[in-house]
Amino acid sequence: MRNKTGSSLGNDGTLGEIHSRYESLMSRGLSSADRDMELANLMTLMEREFRIPAMHNEQWESQNRKVIALYRILSQSREGIQ
Repeated sequence: MRNKTGSSLGNDGTLGEIHSRYESLMSRGLSSADRDMELANLMTLMEREFRIPAMHNEQWESQNRKVIALYRILSQSREGIQ
C-alpha cells in the first residue's frame, strides 16, 4: 500500500533510513567529491520518495517540516554548493 507521498514505505521509516545513511556517509572519510555525489544521490531519493517540489512551496514545507529539514541538512553538507 502506498502512502500519500506515493512511497510504499512509511514516511518516518524512510526518513529515518535516509538520516541513518547520511550519518554513515558523513563518518566514512570520503573525498569531498565522493561525499557530494553521495549526498546528491540521497537528495534525489528524498525528492522521489517525498515528492519534494522543485519550486519553493511554503504550504508543502509547512506540512513536511521533518522532510524539508533533513533535505536542507543534506544540501548544506555539500561542499560544492557553498
